[in-house]
Amino acid sequence: MKSFIDFLNEKTQQLSLPYEEAQKAKEARESWQAEYDRHADRGGMSHEQIIKKIGAEPVNEARKIRVFDFDDTLAKTDSGVIVRHKKTGNTRKLSSGEYAKFGPDDEEELDFSEFNKVKNAKPLKPADTIAREVSRKKKEVVILTARQPKSAKSIRKYLKGRGIAGKHLKIIAVGSSDPNAKRTALKAHLTGKKKITHVDFMDDHRANVEAVGELKKEFPKIKFRLRVAKQHK
Repeated sequence: MKSFIDFLNEKTQQLSLPYEEAQKAKEARESWQAEYDRHADRGGMSHEQIIKKIGAEPVNEARKIRVFDFDDTLAKTDSGVIVRHKKTGNTRKLSSGEYAKFGPDDEEELDFSEFNKVKNAKPLKPADTIAREVSRKKKEVVILTARQPKSAKSIRKYLKGRGIAGKHLKIIAVGSSDPNAKRTALKAHLTGKKKITHVDFMDDHRANVEAVGELKKEFPKIKFRLRVAKQHK
């Protein structure tokens, strides 16, 4: 029976990398190990079944992007959206989670001045841990948020303090709580990028995850891993 170490050695050799690119081989091995552990933790599959499942083709980390929602996925903040009644002037504050499900009526208007700032942010695992590690390896990290475009500067400043920065960081602020807005924005980001083979997407709002999942039909050559974020401080 082929051991997992034998499997890793065999797959690494298949990459045919000149050894000045040894780091890529190391990262590929780490990726396969993580995939193996993930399936093993789930249970229900034998050692041979797991190797067969993850051994179909190696994942080139340079062709994989990680996409994260910001609020309640990467960080928990005190930022909110103010809803103001046009006639009475009465206001109420929506959290990021409430805003994701909110639809104003004709007599209400939204004030995003506070939501354009990152207020009292606290990192959330596992997204924060994953994003920091990916950024450390200088791989692409995409932040796909419902916040307004004006919030990008504050988000970037916060992420820099967390060690998530550099030219591989992309912030896409769609300015809408409509899940279709995130799907459309990610579609635009992927269009024409033939080198991308894997997308790992994480969002705390299931409707957003389902909307992005619809892109599987439009990008059949890309493998999507879709996850609803579970918040852990």
